[in-house]
Amino acid sequence: MNDSSSKAWLARPDGSLILGHGPFIASERPPEDGVAFFLQRYGLDDPRPWQVPATFECLDALAFAERNRSHAMPECSWNELDAGPFAGVFQEVMDAIRRGVFEKTVPVVVEEGHLEAGTTADLAAAMTQQGQPRLSFAWMAGEHGFAGATPEVLFTLEGSRLKTMALA
Repeated sequence: MNDSSSKAWLARPDGSLILGHGPFIASERPPEDGVAFFLQRYGLDDPRPWQVPATFECLDALAFAERNRSHAMPECSWNELDAGPFAGVFQEVMDAIRRGVFEKTVPVVVEEGHLEAGTTADLAAAMTQQGQPRLSFAWMAGEHGFAGATPEVLFTLEGSRLKTMALA
């Protein structure tokens, strides 16, 4: 990604976050030293899913929110969800579980919205303020991106040891 205004972050349980600044370089593997963000398509078919930022910083989530907030609350309009595709995927998943193809899986519904008021920086500031137990994450590139929050600790890093516990 060659956009110098692009950003990515991952909040951590200690109240800090890792913030990467673009431009990002796509790579097959994360760097030996430094930071990279894993940005893989749902089909797991991107051969270079690691996005290495030009620079990164570790900072307190509150400091990040204050730096980005214009004190306008972001407002989004959301596209109406269609239960039909989810029902079809859910049925396929249940059939696969009955056949023994899967033991467990989680169907996903993606919700899409459009920022109507406020800026992407306001949205970023609001996302980092989710509070425990939710941890925010985001990828912002120009007018596109995604943001979310999860109550699960996606991974922990202790020295060079990476641990993950995918609950879903």
